[in-house]
Amino acid sequence: MRLSRMMFAAALLAAASLSAQAQSIQPHGSGGGSQGMPDPSAAQLQPGPGQQGGPGSQAPGGQRPALQSGPSGGTQYFGAIAFTADGSYSTTWQQPSAEAAEAKVLRECAKFGRGACEAKSFPGNLCIGLANYRGGRWRLAFTAGGTTTPQAQQAALDACNADNRVRSRRGCTLRIAFCGDGR
Repeated sequence: MRLSRMMFAAALLAAASLSAQAQSIQPHGSGGGSQGMPDPSAAQLQPGPGQQGGPGSQAPGGQRPALQSGPSGGTQYFGAIAFTADGSYSTTWQQPSAEAAEAKVLRECAKFGRGACEAKSFPGNLCIGLANYRGGRWRLAFTAGGTTTPQAQQAALDACNADNRVRSRRGCTLRIAFCGDGR
C-alpha cells in the first residue's frame, strides 16, 4: 500500500503554470470520523491511467522540487489534498512547493478532528480525485489522479469501488476533484 502511495506521488511530478493561490476546505458531515473503525488509514493512492510511478514525490537525490520553470517558461506550482478515512478533506492549489502545499492542507485537515490525515501533493498540470465509502464497519477514502478533472474523478471512483470492502450497490461517492493549477 505504501508503494502505491509513493508511486502515485512520483507520477504527479511534472510541469505547470499559473500565478494565483486558492484554498477550499470541506469537512464531511457530522459524526465521529474514523476513530474506532477498522483500518482508519485505508486511504490508498494509485496512479491514473497512463501514469508511471516511482518512489515518493521526490526528485532524484531525495529533494522535492520547489518552484521551477514549466515547459512554457512559466512558474511551476503544486496542489495538495489532505483527507481522512471518513472523506473529510482540505485542498490547496497553486502553492510554490510540494512541502508548502502539504503543510497547508495538513494544518487545515487536523482542525477537523476526524482522525489521521493523509496528505498528497502533485504538480499543477495534474489533477486528483477523492472518493470515499461508508458502509457497515468501513470508512474508506481513495485518491487517484489524471491529467484532467474527469480522468481524476473516474480514477478515484474506480479505485474506491475496486476495494473488496465496498459492498453496497451504491458504491463510493466522489468527494472532490481538482487540478494543481486551479482548473
